[in-house]
Amino acid sequence: MVNGSMNGRSGQAMTELMIGMIAILALVAAAMQIVTITKRHTDTMVEARRIAGLRAMQGVGVSFSPDYIADWQEGLDQKRYTRDDSPILDSPQQFDANIVARASDTSAGWNILNNTTHDDIPDLLGAPNPAVNFGLVEGYDQDTIQLLPAFRRLIYSANTIDVESRVWMTWTSGMY
Repeated sequence: MVNGSMNGRSGQAMTELMIGMIAILALVAAAMQIVTITKRHTDTMVEARRIAGLRAMQGVGVSFSPDYIADWQEGLDQKRYTRDDSPILDSPQQFDANIVARASDTSAGWNILNNTTHDDIPDLLGAPNPAVNFGLVEGYDQDTIQLLPAFRRLIYSANTIDVESRVWMTWTSGMY
């Protein structure tokens, strides 16, 4: 009877050992994968920053036409402002009407703004592409990371994860 209970307990111990080893393997795989993803994200951020820095120092003026976003449409996860959301686009004219024009309620206020020195707000009013007045340049980089087999089997069932970084800097040409 003692031997019978020992055999049952040794089987239970073996099962617990295997479950514990799988849990440890999952934790180690997750830790290794997180380190890899974090490193690659840092690399893409540095590269995007480098690209934006080069563009910021160019002698050519800034010219791009960004998306004007009025709001966001929630994605499948039904959470606002997450990666699967999609923008509801607007126009530069709406930006002018909804944001810039509200800088002054009257034309007298705009006259005051027009007469101030070093005030760029009047230049925004009625500008066809107001983003140019902000003098922003973009740097972008992305990378695809192959997931570890243990991470794929135990935690996340995909072969790769895309990492991307977008950096905006102020155009600085002429300052130096």
